[in-house]
Amino acid sequence: MFSPSICGTVQSEASLGSIGARSITWKAENERQGRLSVLQFADEGQAARRMDDYVAASEQCATFTFDQSASSFDSAAIDEDDVRTVVGSIELGTADSGFRHYFGIASVGNVLVEFWHSYTGDSLIDADAAARTLHARAAQAKELLIGELTANPPVTPAEPPAADAAEAWSEWTIGFDGIGPLRLGEDIDAAMAAVPGTDISAAEWPSRPRTFVSPDGSASLVISAQEEGKAIASILVGKISLYGEPSVDGAMLPRAAGVGIGDPIEKAMASFPDGTSVHVVAAGLDFYEVSTRDGRVLLFFTEHDIATPGAAIIGITAEDGTLRREHYFGAYLE
Repeated sequence: MFSPSICGTVQSEASLGSIGARSITWKAENERQGRLSVLQFADEGQAARRMDDYVAASEQCATFTFDQSASSFDSAAIDEDDVRTVVGSIELGTADSGFRHYFGIASVGNVLVEFWHSYTGDSLIDADAAARTLHARAAQAKELLIGELTANPPVTPAEPPAADAAEAWSEWTIGFDGIGPLRLGEDIDAAMAAVPGTDISAAEWPSRPRTFVSPDGSASLVISAQEEGKAIASILVGKISLYGEPSVDGAMLPRAAGVGIGDPIEKAMASFPDGTSVHVVAAGLDFYEVSTRDGRVLLFFTEHDIATPGAAIIGITAEDGTLRREHYFGAYLE
């Protein structure tokens, strides 16, 4: 519905593809809502490519059409000191039925900082001044973080040794590097050979998931390769949703730091603090996401909203976020 299509970038969810987030929302006295989000991506390349789209939108979308209605993005952009910033006022559609909000985004390393706040009428911000303010704050935050990490370097948790492929799968461990003897980033054919006697479903094409069923038929894993590649991008234990699906018995499946299928989500949050609670409206998914500095991710899927006390874990995924399919907008589609 956007023309040029790159202009859809400024109306998209900036969090798409991120592996961790912190968000603050508010409501002003006039009932207008706003949000500030700090979004971690798997690596600097992914964040940079996403920011490329915002910069392109700033350059190409001063005027554009949304659903055949005249629209605009009055913006300013800054690229200095390894920080890139875009800030502006977005008007979609007509004054009576359209949507208006202030929007700003800054990229720092593998992090995007985004804000938006809705408004009515002709209340435009000074894009240049706002961009300069956000840019300076992002640069300051970068320096503060570097100082903190220099003084207190993070400790990377030790990965358990790879499991014996001949062991029962319930003895395997789920970690940031993979599950049991199956390693993220490993060639999927090598993974198949590493677990002899396993019943493996055929894939219609390389990026389609494959189901690994244990020799005794008591357990299964779903392994996905990267888009158009053969490296293992993710390994799923259990289900991501129970809609139309039977529940899974976690007794025969691997566990992550003692956390398994059927446990309450609070147990995962206690074992892996500082993660991100996620609700995906379109897909009806709820999960708790924990990531490392090098882009590895554990996802704990639940049967209900994570805020529901005792919500049970129905699936656990180990994933290499650097191998995720990225979300591209008009700059890559036209």
